[in-house]
Amino acid sequence: MIMGFLQRGFAYGNRRGFAIPEVVGGEEEELLYNAAHIVRGGTTPKVGQRRLIPNHKVLNLSLVLEIINGPVGDVFFAIAGTSDNYEYVKERLCDASEIALGANWYKLQFSSPPIINDEVVMYVEFQGGDGVNHIRIHYQNSDVKANENLRAASPLCWYEYDFAPSNYDCAYKYEYQAMGAPAGVYSIEQLCGISGFRVGDATVSRCGQKLTIPNREVTHLGFWLRGAGAPTGNVVIAIRRVSDDGLICSKVWGDASALDLIEYEYKEVEFEPHPTINEEVRAYAEFENGDAVNRVWLWHQNTEVKGNEGMCYFSFDPVEVWADGYVLTRDCRYLMKTLLV
Repeated sequence: MIMGFLQRGFAYGNRRGFAIPEVVGGEEEELLYNAAHIVRGGTTPKVGQRRLIPNHKVLNLSLVLEIINGPVGDVFFAIAGTSDNYEYVKERLCDASEIALGANWYKLQFSSPPIINDEVVMYVEFQGGDGVNHIRIHYQNSDVKANENLRAASPLCWYEYDFAPSNYDCAYKYEYQAMGAPAGVYSIEQLCGISGFRVGDATVSRCGQKLTIPNREVTHLGFWLRGAGAPTGNVVIAIRRVSDDGLICSKVWGDASALDLIEYEYKEVEFEPHPTINEEVRAYAEFENGDAVNRVWLWHQNTEVKGNEGMCYFSFDPVEVWADGYVLTRDCRYLMKTLLV
């Protein structure tokens, strides 16, 4: 069953590209599904697939949905950038009461098709429902498509099913018109933050995220930072191997005196040359010239957001050692831009 709801809704234009003559049309798809994920307000109101859309005008989006019991309320299809949650398009599909029992494909033809040259999440959004009355989106509980994954958003953060054995892929289809040479940039990120962690006092000189980078060429790395007191000295952004603590890449961002003392701001470096990484690493910001008053603070989420990765810090008092005690309970806010190898 394919339903073509074409409703008036929210539509956003292209922000990161421009239209050139349309030369090729086609369809991207992942048709397998054997499991379902709850979509409802308060817990996981957005669920879909993370993937790169390589300079396509996206004409429509199809997902496999069903209802459980009797949910009501607006259901939207949307596409948003992974690095900043920018909504390229968001349009109303239907009321939840119009979705049938049992898994069916639902197709939305966008009234203002966006041109997208970015890594995005294509998802269904439903802010209504409860634990008894909700909708479900269907996915395959195995890795069907390389470099794509099922994603789900809590009210605060996106969670991704991207580490074995939970390499899941949402069932989807979208039709497109190609608009020129595609992009190739993927992001690895954790964009939630609620509090700061000190860097550069008497005990801690580095803080960041412990994670596995899956065979990517890393181009950029950044964190949300602010200063405290009157810090001076180099702020370094770097990546080290977990296996032997060997330095893979590092670059001075700038002097800590340039950091805002009130607001956390995103600070990024580009590595030259771009290292290719296919292992577990610690990606971090470093400041060694502070004290209890004059130091740097790094923004993080004090709950676990991303499975199989988490926040870590380097302590040098009483001995120099990486502390990974926060890996299972906190996640650093970071953004890493990568190319496929």
